[in-house]
Amino acid sequence: MSVRPALSLIIILFMASLMVTSPVQAGIIPGFVKKLNPFGSTSDVNVDKIKKNIAKNIKELKQKAAQGDPRAMAALAEYYFNGLRMKRNVRKAFDLYQEAAAGGDAVGQFRMGEFYSFGLDMDNDGIFEIPVDRQKGNALRAQSLKGLAKLAGKKHGDALYIMGMLHKRGSLGLEKSSKKSRKYWEKSAKKGHARGMYQFGEILLTEGGKNHKKACDFFVRSAISGFRRGIYAIGYCHEKGRGRPKDIGQAHQWYNYGAKHYSVASMFRMGDITAAKGGDDNKKKAAEYYDMAITEGAAGGYARYARGAHDEKTAYYYQQALAHDLDNTSYLTKLQENRKKQGQIIGLTPGTYTRDDLLNIANKAAAGHAGAKEYAKDFMLMGYIKSLEPVQLLTLGNGFSHKYDAYGTALFFSPDNKTLTIIHKYDTSISHQSVNSTWDVATRELISLRVLKSGRFFKAASPDGKKIIMEVRDTEYWQNSYTGDAKVTLNDSETGQILLTLKELKDNDLFRTYFTGNDKYINIQYDRFNTSKKTFQNRSALYDAATGKVVTDDKGTVFRRVSPDGLHVMTSSMPDKDETYPEEGVRHQRLPTWIGGSKIDKLRSVENGIFSPDGRYWITPQYLYDLKEDKFLGEHDAAHDTMVNFVNIPGTPLLLRIYDSVIVTYLMEGSTLTQVGRQPLDVEWSKFEFEHLFSPDFTMVTLNGVREGSADKETYIQSYTRPTDVEIAQEQEKQKEKNKTDKAMNDVLEMFEIGFDDQAIDQMNEVIAKDPTAIMPAFNMMKKRTKISATSVGLVMKTAIDAALAHTDIIKIDLRLKGEKSDPGTGDAIVKDFVLFQSNVQKAGVRRGDTIISLDGRPYFRSNTPEMQDYIDSIQANQHVTMVVERGGQQLPFTYKTKTVPDGAGLRNAMRQLFWYGLIANAAGHPDIADMAAGRIGELLNQRIFTKGEEVWGDNSRQSIALLKAVALAKRGNHKAAYAILLTEKSMKAENQWGVNHVDWDPDLFADLFKEPKKLAYILGKKVDDLPKLTDKKVTPADYWTLDGRLIKLGETAIVKENEGGSVID
Repeated sequence: MSVRPALSLIIILFMASLMVTSPVQAGIIPGFVKKLNPFGSTSDVNVDKIKKNIAKNIKELKQKAAQGDPRAMAALAEYYFNGLRMKRNVRKAFDLYQEAAAGGDAVGQFRMGEFYSFGLDMDNDGIFEIPVDRQKGNALRAQSLKGLAKLAGKKHGDALYIMGMLHKRGSLGLEKSSKKSRKYWEKSAKKGHARGMYQFGEILLTEGGKNHKKACDFFVRSAISGFRRGIYAIGYCHEKGRGRPKDIGQAHQWYNYGAKHYSVASMFRMGDITAAKGGDDNKKKAAEYYDMAITEGAAGGYARYARGAHDEKTAYYYQQALAHDLDNTSYLTKLQENRKKQGQIIGLTPGTYTRDDLLNIANKAAAGHAGAKEYAKDFMLMGYIKSLEPVQLLTLGNGFSHKYDAYGTALFFSPDNKTLTIIHKYDTSISHQSVNSTWDVATRELISLRVLKSGRFFKAASPDGKKIIMEVRDTEYWQNSYTGDAKVTLNDSETGQILLTLKELKDNDLFRTYFTGNDKYINIQYDRFNTSKKTFQNRSALYDAATGKVVTDDKGTVFRRVSPDGLHVMTSSMPDKDETYPEEGVRHQRLPTWIGGSKIDKLRSVENGIFSPDGRYWITPQYLYDLKEDKFLGEHDAAHDTMVNFVNIPGTPLLLRIYDSVIVTYLMEGSTLTQVGRQPLDVEWSKFEFEHLFSPDFTMVTLNGVREGSADKETYIQSYTRPTDVEIAQEQEKQKEKNKTDKAMNDVLEMFEIGFDDQAIDQMNEVIAKDPTAIMPAFNMMKKRTKISATSVGLVMKTAIDAALAHTDIIKIDLRLKGEKSDPGTGDAIVKDFVLFQSNVQKAGVRRGDTIISLDGRPYFRSNTPEMQDYIDSIQANQHVTMVVERGGQQLPFTYKTKTVPDGAGLRNAMRQLFWYGLIANAAGHPDIADMAAGRIGELLNQRIFTKGEEVWGDNSRQSIALLKAVALAKRGNHKAAYAILLTEKSMKAENQWGVNHVDWDPDLFADLFKEPKKLAYILGKKVDDLPKLTDKKVTPADYWTLDGRLIKLGETAIVKENEGGSVID
């Protein structure tokens, strides 16, 4: 049963005093009653008579209620609602009260008025089946007043009790009078009304010692009737020696009896008594009592935890108490005193919060309610409440707070794609807290939050989102750290219900869990203490997800991927330190054998791989393995310098990959991968995370990152459109042409190796001309550098560079905008930046921050509308365009001329090929040409302004320039200057930069930098032992071609002196 969240959980004291009761079973009297004679010498308390009278009354009321008697229904509802000599049944009581009220019974009307005035949570689970409607509630209560007075005149016990309560409080216009309330309660008590007896007993207890014994007699009758406040009160009498002999033992037994029968006061008293004894065992027993009170919705249970809690947890428990009673100034003050720092997340009350709950908290906080304002802080720090002025909740697309690692993990879309559930983990004052948030996909608005109890850690979700794996660790309220024991559970993702307990961990750490084999299996990596070696040992266990039984449990760290058809398993394993089993490496095994199999030397891990749609192949970001033939096939057609995983669209031969700015679709036919679609991402990202989740129908995908121009991390949903059959067919035709080109290229490379260089160069030029932006001709030449003369390699690369740079764009507008107008005269098309450094638009006078009004007299409101796009398409090279912008309230015209520059693909490929060209030149004995290549990359780098999403190209290019200059200096013997240049380039220690990666891939091209390994290792952020090993593979020194078409002999310089004219760089 969950604890009630936030405003819906506020304990209404009036309702508590009116309605909270005990579910004592019919006929049950505690055994110690007769044994200890709690009634002392009182002879007029006859337990058997009370029992018989109540049983007789209930039987008669049931008969009359069945015949439709409204008054009998209301009286019977009183028994069900308060659990008087029967099991408590709030739903049954509500139904009876409702029928009684409809039949005109005054007690039924009054009770229904109470329910509407204060709300009714029938199951105490935080969900109010009867929401608060004070107007309706007050009307019903007022309507009942005349009938209640009439019933009270007839000595009706329930009506007498209610009239006493109304006079005590002065409610519904009645006189506030303790005298009148006493009179009514005395009459109610003498009629045997359980609550009336308790209430009258309380009055007697305050009127002096002479009435104490009589008060306790009424408490006993109330207790025997099943009223839990009466149970607590008789325990109090024994503890204090009022009206009964002082007997601590008997008092504790009454308290314990009351606690077991949901008397909150008894729970608190037993908890306090037990905790005061000291020791962890007693603290645990006390916690059980406090938990019982919390389950009943009593905020005081949290306050008692706070009093005895570890210092780090004090604020958390006071916050829990405040969440249940936002008006309690004592809880508020204690929370404020114990909040260590304002920016700290304390921790939310576990439970479910709807959007309305959050709005209620936020609106109440915005209105100045001190308790709500303090409690809202965690929601604001987590980012779910964005602001209080105005009240605004988070939506997907306006970003989580960047203070926390709050991307979250997208767990699952609903089967109908209408909702998305994300889990976030926050650092709080009580370690970590996980929060599941559910979002409306169409509106991007928050639907609800499900806050998990501290110590519940999300580990993995099944691909269909129906099941999640949780790590469960517990901690006692007085402790600061979790226990070493934990369990791994399989849970229903919607309800959180535990379906299976997979593993009990004793002083173990859980490292990683995941589903595999079409959700048939769960792999768990953990450690276990090896008693003989006195050390922890890594282990990996595979479980059957349907039964929870262990399939295999092995030493070492083992990653497993089971094929959807259950026929194959791919494993990567690593032994513990000083162990030899399991042998390190990747293996393929046919089931049902789980260990062993064929080792695949080229593969390092199975984490980034998937099984092909037909189950025949294992696909990694770069390689392909034939499972049927147990054969490594090498790089596949979509191999790139990337570790981005593939995703398969189930039931289709289509695979997807998401890069920094595009979703790429591939068609897999046999072992062939053909790119058949490219869809740009909707937004420009300055930082992009590769975690993503596609919807079940693959029409949407979630993306994580920081958007261009923002500091907030966010989860973004964008649409995905599969390529049509026609589009796929067109791309297949293109692939056929590419295959022909690849075959021609292979033939050319073979001609080079044989020695037909002149003929091979002519054919290579034809290959380059067919696709000027292709990178493969230069890449293949570099790979064959030891088998082809450097002279020929340089000439081919020069041709490829010229072709790439000749692939141009006309820069027609030369602006990047913050936003574009949706309709003429609305929105903002604000200039954010320029495309080029030497921008003609900027030279004409346009500035950042200007708003575009028109182009050549045409209102500019959206560049992708047919009218505006047709005009933009018609703009030619070197054409003059007049742009009108608004600045400072004035409209200003500026005329500029369009400019032709290398397009993005041509520019990027040219810079990369220049890097290779310079490295080969240097290795062939021409360091001055390497310097020229570095200078040319610098010139190209300064042409275009890269967006934050493209900055990797800027980093790579700057790194390439530094490396080229360094190898040239080292070739000349100036190692000191070479290392100095590399030290100044900040990106040298960055991972996955292709400039530095070439040091690992092609160390022979950087051999001169290995003279002082310690310095090189420091520059690259490595250990000396991790540097690649140099081989005998070397480029033979030879003549080399410059970029301006001069063949430079060995020993000659490519530098053109000033008095000879000419230029170093074309």
